[in-house]
Amino acid sequence: MSRPDISRRRSGPTPISHVFADVAARTAGDTVLTGFRHNVPYQASSLGRPLLPDGPPLLTADHRVTWKPPVGQVLPYSGITLTDELDGRPLDATDDFQNLGHGRSYYDWDLPRMAVTALLAVPREQLVDVGGFAEEFGALGWGMEDTHLGAALIAAGCLVIPLRQTVGYHLDPPDAATQWQSKLAGWPRTLAHYRRLLALPAPGGRGHAFATTTDKHLTDAEVITR
Repeated sequence: MSRPDISRRRSGPTPISHVFADVAARTAGDTVLTGFRHNVPYQASSLGRPLLPDGPPLLTADHRVTWKPPVGQVLPYSGITLTDELDGRPLDATDDFQNLGHGRSYYDWDLPRMAVTALLAVPREQLVDVGGFAEEFGALGWGMEDTHLGAALIAAGCLVIPLRQTVGYHLDPPDAATQWQSKLAGWPRTLAHYRRLLALPAPGGRGHAFATTTDKHLTDAEVITR
């Protein structure tokens, strides 16, 4: 999706113009379609607008595709510690996520964690029924709200399906390093809350609460134009 405050280093057609068509062609009532993200550091143009690299975003830039976990450190999600270097390939090693689910995992990755909302298409009916994002994650800090949404949609009977050709740039904020430190500091508390929610009955029948909360956000929102 193009934005008026994003500049490219050179002009030309948007390399991901096919994304909406690809997603629309594959959409069904029980599919969670996940694309992939290519993180790029923040860099401003002479006009102060964020710049994106030349050319299309790369599938292999996503951690779910190419993963280099640290050795000798506890992985914060699963709690495991790797003793040897790993050339991780989560997408390939799980047969496009088909070998996940039902409690199975690939090292630090399970199926809900693959539902990264940076580029995701979900069925509206199921999204509303499970209540959308659990807002308390925002009060706790950054992270896990999309993993919880993925778990809720999976519990509602949805299938998580990767679209390899659907890749987009994910622009880091100017203070990315500071934000990551804050996220990692609050991760144990956020993860503990996520685990508590998983122990509860799967969410459902939350359409009215979802609509009420959404209406409040729309009423309170500040419209910013450039």
